[in-house]
Amino acid sequence: MNTDQDHVRRLLALIEAASDSIEYLSDDDVRSELSEGRARLDPPAHTIIAAQLARVRPETLIPAGMQVRLKTDPTRGGVVQPGEKVQAGRKMLPVQFLDGAVKWLPESALEVVPPVAPPLVDRFSDGRFASPEWLRRTFARNRVTGRLSNVVYSMEATETDFYAYQFKPVLKLLNSPTDALLIADEVGLGKTIEAGLIWTELRARVEANRLLVLCPKTLCDKWRTELDDRFGVDARIVDASELVELLSRSNGRGFAAVASMQSLRPPRG
Repeated sequence: MNTDQDHVRRLLALIEAASDSIEYLSDDDVRSELSEGRARLDPPAHTIIAAQLARVRPETLIPAGMQVRLKTDPTRGGVVQPGEKVQAGRKMLPVQFLDGAVKWLPESALEVVPPVAPPLVDRFSDGRFASPEWLRRTFARNRVTGRLSNVVYSMEATETDFYAYQFKPVLKLLNSPTDALLIADEVGLGKTIEAGLIWTELRARVEANRLLVLCPKTLCDKWRTELDDRFGVDARIVDASELVELLSRSNGRGFAAVASMQSLRPPRG
């Protein structure tokens, strides 16, 4: 064995043994160490050393600040942060996701987000499909955020008995181009329940948070109790001045109020 071969074997053994330490060196330090040995080794030996270093410290292909996404789930993406490390022989990069969380991920599992989304036909031809778990998460998110038109969110969401006819006003409102509805059912058919179901649906779909019930004075207590017991709405009975104060202080915050028609009438004269 000549001197060069013996030198190469010793260097390779040192690189393998010190791989945990090499991963903490900067790229400039590694290049400096490699360049210092260039004068002592012939080109083939230097190539062998460089290849071994590349295995221990893979070249960074994705720089910090680049927007990336997971190859297995293109819907999850973030921005690469400064820093890198090698774990189990794989280059790891810190990625900050939209929720602010920073996770170390293999560089091989990431891809740069293109400035323009590729055509759908190219994604099909390349076999780039989202996972079934992503599809389930998307459907679940759409359901809880009230974005599915064929789902009645007030169904089984209140402390009421199910009667199909009481959901007809809800469906009519959802299909109404004016977002308004007049309920004129017979006495005893549950207009209070129907109104409560509509409010429950609006809270789920459009995050409605301000409710005002205007009714005869004799029904104020009934409305407040029904809203609390059946729909979990903590409403307060207010007069004209209290309602004005409630509206002025709401500033986008939600409230639920019940007022009598008599108390809101303007004074005569």
